[in-house]
Amino acid sequence: MTLRTCLGAAVFAFGLTAAGNAGALTISYSSYYPGTPTQTSQIATDWNTGTQSITLPKFNTSLGTLTSISITLFADANSSGNVKNNNTGSVVVNQWIANLEVDLLNPGFSGPYTPVGIFGQTLATAYPQLVSVTPQVLTAGTSVGYSVTNQSASAAYSVPSASFATYEGAGNVLFHLFTDTQTTTSTTGGNLDLTQTTTAYAEGTITYTYSAAAVPEPVSVALLATGLLGLGLVRRRRG
Repeated sequence: MTLRTCLGAAVFAFGLTAAGNAGALTISYSSYYPGTPTQTSQIATDWNTGTQSITLPKFNTSLGTLTSISITLFADANSSGNVKNNNTGSVVVNQWIANLEVDLLNPGFSGPYTPVGIFGQTLATAYPQLVSVTPQVLTAGTSVGYSVTNQSASAAYSVPSASFATYEGAGNVLFHLFTDTQTTTSTTGGNLDLTQTTTAYAEGTITYTYSAAAVPEPVSVALLATGLLGLGLVRRRRG
């Protein structure tokens, strides 16, 4: 299922399941960001203002002790446009591939939102493919159109234990998003112009794995009650 099936408002998904070994539990939350990065004459890259973000709840420490935190980024994109030969002669398009780069940034990052500014601040990066033009010859003034829908990609990140404190307590963790493009082209002769419109969506899921807080087992409680009762009888006899 793609993210396009849940448009409207930010969604939080909650789940609680038993993990592999006894006493280990997991709890997950999800939220997504809808956006429309759109430009003409080049590949879209508008998620660079610091206003695009995903918010996920922190771990409630009353549940137990964290043992691991994993974050998954899912990106989904629709894109359409065309490649036109503006040259007076033919152009050989050997390769034209473009991917939308969607970055989930470190909590607390406040810019600058540029490829250089986010260097070293990325938790996870997903690359949905937008353009893949097969080898062909374009004569003067001709163009080739393309359209892709529901192009998706995902990436995962494991939070180091030294950073657990950022994800614990009350409230939420804010993750900013950033987009860029990765393009590979190879042509022989001429000028090519790419016109493109892209709509993208990003979803973040955080999963906390933890050891549940210790609680008295029913048998232990029963034995404790029996022991207390026994002490009461002994005291009465002595009395």
